[in-house]
Amino acid sequence: MVCNGVAEKMTAERFYFDTLDKICATVTMSGDEARHIIKVVRKTAGEKIELLNGRGIIRTGVISSISRDTLDIRLESIREFAKPEKALHLLCGLPKSEQSFDAILKGSAELGVRSIHPLTTCRSKQYREPFISKRLQRWEKIIISACKQSGNPWFPIIERPADLIGFVDRLTTSHALKFVGWEPGLQTSKRLHQLPELCTDDFYWCVGPEGGWTLKEAQYLLNKGFIPLMLGDLTMTTVTACLTGIVALRAHYQLI
Repeated sequence: MVCNGVAEKMTAERFYFDTLDKICATVTMSGDEARHIIKVVRKTAGEKIELLNGRGIIRTGVISSISRDTLDIRLESIREFAKPEKALHLLCGLPKSEQSFDAILKGSAELGVRSIHPLTTCRSKQYREPFISKRLQRWEKIIISACKQSGNPWFPIIERPADLIGFVDRLTTSHALKFVGWEPGLQTSKRLHQLPELCTDDFYWCVGPEGGWTLKEAQYLLNKGFIPLMLGDLTMTTVTACLTGIVALRAHYQLI
């Protein structure tokens, strides 16, 4: 809807409240999210907002009172979303640019992937403790922000970075469909219209880092049952390949 040339907001702004449930009539918010609402967004008493918990519940409420760092919210309507039966999981070689991985996280959360698994490979960025714990906290914040913006009621799980071979060896995916972004070292490939029929509830999309897989890594993935998927004739960045593959597989297998 457009009024005087300005698009009107169709929904209240969304915010994250971890302990939100279906029963509470009122909640009190504090901490970083409350300070963001009060001091950055500058909400006032009487305004409507939406709260989501990242586990399938979104509730509309009205701010009843605000103090320095807390606010009380009177909850009204509730929307509950069942977890989708079919899940798409992203396996991604860590790009050297943090901004690139930020974009992958944001897009993946907006597109509804179930989990994100950053992988260390021969050509990927390497993280070591204590930096991993700090990065995980940052990555979780990016995912929460993307889900608030998009309205995704189920937050993706972001895992700790893991070695490619060690991680894939531990996968128990005998009935899953596993795809890897095609590269010259993979030799054979399939396009979307050649993919197997739907026969599973779990899908894995695996993309290499900038510079691609080594020949050893590519052969390893083929031996583990990954199907090389070609998304076009042009060379894509890791960010573009991750998000294009997610969109293509969601549309092809109707993971919506």
